[in-house]
Amino acid sequence: MDAQSDLAHRDTFAGMSDRDGGVFLHLHRDQNDPLCGSVDLCGLPVEVLSRLRLSNPAPEDWPAWFSVFVGAAIEADEAALPAVLGRYSVVEDCVRFTPKYAWMRGTSYQIRINLAPLVVGTRPQPIRWLSFSVPGDAAAAATIVSGVFPSGDCLPENTLRFYIHFSAAMRSGSSQAHVSLVGPDGRSIEGAFLH
Repeated sequence: MDAQSDLAHRDTFAGMSDRDGGVFLHLHRDQNDPLCGSVDLCGLPVEVLSRLRLSNPAPEDWPAWFSVFVGAAIEADEAALPAVLGRYSVVEDCVRFTPKYAWMRGTSYQIRINLAPLVVGTRPQPIRWLSFSVPGDAAAAATIVSGVFPSGDCLPENTLRFYIHFSAAMRSGSSQAHVSLVGPDGRSIEGAFLH
């Protein structure tokens, strides 16, 4: 996680004074902590936390107020992606999100916060976005091509299928961005692979 993300990304909501410090994220990163992987949304108005505790929202209601999405900048098109699955709870002075599956290394996440249904007042509550990133594993060796089958110096022109084996698991759907077919002149052949 980048250095700014742990207790940063503060944002002030309407109705909160500067002394409130703004809303911020805290990602539990310690592998020995049973909360490892959970994200706390802290600094919320006491009124919001009280309403959430009293209403005891159903699991399907939480994403209307607090949703986590994969990606660095999806604010304009949030309907295009589903929210990350997980559990929500109110703990102490925070709302905690625990993802169903571990965060993907090397990935950015956006959190959409919509307090409008929870805050009573005359000032409109805009939808806010906060973000955090989970760094890639620096210790991991680069993934390389470990074999191509069928193999040989020359393949028939009408070869319909061949297999590329990698030294480590590849994320589904992303290998084509890292593999190219090179012709005898050393240039990549565009459109050589079908999706």
